[in-house]
Amino acid sequence: MISLLIAFLWITSTFTEVYFTEEFDYTWRSRWVEGKYYEKDGLQGKWGWQIPLYYNKKELDFCLSTIEDKKYYQISCDMGKTFSTKDKDLIVAFTVKNQEETRFAGGYLKLFPEGIDQEQLNTQTPFYLMFGPDWNGKLNNMLRVLIRYNNRNFELRSHHACPPDKNTYLYTFIIHPDWTYEIHLNDQLERKAPMEEEFDFVRPRLIPDPNAKKPDDWEDEMEIYDPSDRKPADWDQPMVVDDPTDVKPEDWNETTMGEWKPRRIANPLYKGTWYPRIIPNPKYKGPWEPPLVPNPLFEKEKETYHFSKVRYVGFDVYQEKCGTLFDKIFIGDDWAEYRAYLAVTWDPFHRAEVEGEKKKSGSADVRDAKPMGVANLNSRQEREKRRKEEEDRMIERKRKELEEEARRKKLLEEEEEEEEEEFEEDEEDEEEIDVDEDISTKKEKATAKKGKSDEKYEL
Repeated sequence: MISLLIAFLWITSTFTEVYFTEEFDYTWRSRWVEGKYYEKDGLQGKWGWQIPLYYNKKELDFCLSTIEDKKYYQISCDMGKTFSTKDKDLIVAFTVKNQEETRFAGGYLKLFPEGIDQEQLNTQTPFYLMFGPDWNGKLNNMLRVLIRYNNRNFELRSHHACPPDKNTYLYTFIIHPDWTYEIHLNDQLERKAPMEEEFDFVRPRLIPDPNAKKPDDWEDEMEIYDPSDRKPADWDQPMVVDDPTDVKPEDWNETTMGEWKPRRIANPLYKGTWYPRIIPNPKYKGPWEPPLVPNPLFEKEKETYHFSKVRYVGFDVYQEKCGTLFDKIFIGDDWAEYRAYLAVTWDPFHRAEVEGEKKKSGSADVRDAKPMGVANLNSRQEREKRRKEEEDRMIERKRKELEEEARRKKLLEEEEEEEEEEFEEDEEDEEEIDVDEDISTKKEKATAKKGKSDEKYEL
């Protein structure tokens, strides 16, 4: 009864702060305009519709779907009015479901300004905000947030993994007037932080005072030379001196050989350049830094998040593998209205999907006890832990490779040394043989020569 009452109130009430909602049904083509920009290249994907395997009500759980592989998909809807987000919350939410776990595809939603050509929508069309999952393989699935400022796209620096499985997930992004943002997955908070910590174009709140100057008496040297230290009187000695043991030769002829000079040797008394000893600086005050003052440009930077002429919402993605389902879009500025919307659309569908998966597998779905279960597995702490474990494994593997390489190198050097020793021994043996051969040859020649001489004398 309570859920029916909430549904009745939500349907019959007029929420002035709800800019746009969409639960796709059989009439969606009358509201949404498909892009034609990539038709000339044969790369324009066609949109279709599909009802998920598990649903609560067909009329509420009907989904927009990509139906062709390796295509660009553009589609947009006029929200019926142009609105500004100045001094208001901005809540952007929608559901995404993959038909296959492994894919290379974008699944993000964009907010566009007034004046765009819906049929010519493409990746270069200016937008205010881009938000949603991007699947680039099992190790590189991430949730992307881009804000366009001064014709440049600035992306959220922190990385948030998005689930790659076949379940339906509700993605929510919120910008608050106090300049903080929130990311929710399945209606559970995943991340909340100041905007200036996450986007490169944001100027800091405080900056060093450009007019400040370091005082003349500021001591920023931790150590100094001792001013009371004095150089010893016998310190300065020449680097080289005459060798006192060198004696002039008796046969030295200065007329022909010039003046004799003893050789020069290093002076054993030479001590080098003298420096006073170093002591701690008693006046040390630490590094000087100018005082911080409010940044006059900081407040002006807040205008970045005042999307002044929001008019269209749409999808602009490329999909290597199709089959992504989109549904339940909410764009507004009131948290209570957002919660009421989820109570009618997301909550019953989510329960139906969890129950269906539970019956199919015969075991409880992790989302049944923990709606944020998948997100918890992909939380910042868990991702950092897994990254550290992977780094440790890589370091250990590299260490073992280096040890094995060093072992092989050592064995190779030992083999080379043994071969050199054997080669040297062989050379020595050959030299000995050669010497013996030379001696025997000389003896034979001498004997032959003597024999000839004897024959001569005999004649």
